[in-house]
Amino acid sequence: MTYYFGLTFFIYGIAQLIYDARQGQLLHFAKATGVLLLAGALGVGASALNLLTTYEYGKDTMRGEPILEKQHQAKLKVAAKQMVWHGTTQCNGAMAHWICSRHSFRE
Repeated sequence: MTYYFGLTFFIYGIAQLIYDARQGQLLHFAKATGVLLLAGALGVGASALNLLTTYEYGKDTMRGEPILEKQHQAKLKVAAKQMVWHGTTQCNGAMAHWICSRHSFRE
């Protein structure tokens, strides 16, 4: 939502620049733009702690650089499938035993 607000605000700013240029009020436009930039800088400064924390966390998530090497990914996929299969073949507890006996998940 912030992206769309910024895009709309930018387009409105260009339209206002053209309007003020035609009216000969560029000094007024420059002052208003300066005040808005100062307010934006204060807003970013006030939430800098949250922004920096999110920035640092973003480096370690899957959207960042890949942690695993490509040669090990195939082994990990096989291991993950084995863990899922092993989990379905375990029939411990009353409810799990009832489900396993009805659906023959046993080895």
